[in-house]
Formats: sequence, structure tokens, C-alpha cells
Amino acid sequence: MTDVTPEGSDPNRGVRPQPWGQTPSVGSVPAEYAGIVSRACAFALDVAIVQASLFAVGAVIALIAEAFGEVSIDVGALEVVLGALAWIAAFDVYLITFWWLAGQTPGMRLLGIDVITTEGARVKPARGVVRIVGMVLAAIPLFAGYLPILTNEKRQGFHDKLARTVVRYRAPEPVRRRA
Repeated sequence: MTDVTPEGSDPNRGVRPQPWGQTPSVGSVPAEYAGIVSRACAFALDVAIVQASLFAVGAVIALIAEAFGEVSIDVGALEVVLGALAWIAAFDVYLITFWWLAGQTPGMRLLGIDVITTEGARVKPARGVVRIVGMVLAAIPLFAGYLPILTNEKRQGFHDKLARTVVRYRAPEPVRRRA
């Protein structure tokens, strides 16, 4: 196999080495902050996880109820509203708990991103509630509150600014060798 670079030229010339755990910049936006596509994909994965979990719980409850008698699936408007509110509450608890305890939801983990405060700490439950309220408010005007993620240097949307959080790509874990 022949080398395609001319002799004496370095293929890495002009590329500055980065300290461990930092990624190089792309244009004027640091690559370490997660963009709107990564966040949206993580959010969609989290919605699917919560939906599948609640579906499984509902199926088990229906099977148990059916074992003890006849179950009616006649659903009115009140039951639909209560079900929607229960789903929203479950999703909020899911998000806040994972942000607080792990710094990321399972969807975020699959995409290699996490959420931290602007000070570098994990998101506490009260700040998580503020972040969720901000997410709802950001979605109301045709999702305009999410547009700053595309232009902001730290890729913060309205909800991130409100809760003082950033979403970033996780630094790669160093490989540990056994002795």
C-alpha cells in the first residue's frame, strides 16, 4: 500500500491537538454542546420508552382486572383527559428523576449527551421542574423557543436559559486496562 501524502507533508498539519475530554470547534459553535437534532432524537426515544412502559403496565392491570371480572373498555372524555394527565405526569417524573440522578435520560445516554447546570452540577428536581415548564412555554409559539438552539453559542433554547442548563456531548470515558 502506498502513502498518498507527499514526503515531508504532515496530514495533521494545521489541526491543533485537543485536551482530553474536549472536542474541537466547528465554525464558531463549540462541538461539545448538543444540537437540536440530537436533542430531538433523544426526546423521541424517551417518549417511546415511557409510552412502552405505560402500555405494558396498562396491559398487566387489564389482565389482572379481567381475571377478577368483566372489564369495560368504554372510554369517555373524562377518562381520556385523566389518562393524558397521568401520561404527562409520568413523563415529567421520568425526566426530572433521570436528570437529577444520572444527569441524562436513557434516550440521552444512547446518543451520548447529558444535561448539566451552567455551573457544571447535576440538575436538581426544582430546576428540572423549571426546565419542563420552559419546554412547554418554548413549544407554545410554534416551537419558536427551540430556535435559539440553532444560533446560540452554547446551543441553549428558551427552557435551557430559563433553568440555567446546557446539554452537551459526554466526554469519552478513558479506557481502563486491567493490571
